Amino acid sequence: MTASAGVLDELDGIRWRERGSCAADPDGGWFEDLRAPAARRARSICAGCPVRRKCLAAALLYGEEFGIWGGLDSDQRHPLDEALRHGEPLGRVVDCALRADRAA
Repeated sequence: MTASAGVLDELDGIRWRERGSCAADPDGGWFEDLRAPAARRARSICAGCPVRRKCLAAALLYGEEFGIWGGLDSDQRHPLDEALRHGEPLGRVVDCALRADRAA
């Protein structure tokens, strides 16, 4: 099995979402105006989420255009999409983005 096949298998379906911190709060601010308090609260929930990495990887892999995924909004994900288009591996792109987000 190739590394990319492993990533796809890991992200297939929604089981990983059931372990997300957002699972208990499906109406949180993940699709609110990004300046709204609900969106800031959603980001803080994402910060400690056990499936944050998978969530961000899935958003990038499936081209999620809206909402906060893995703690990042669509504007923050845009450069990550570009890196993927230029051949960067998904795992590296996600890991770098999460490290940068934690440092910010």
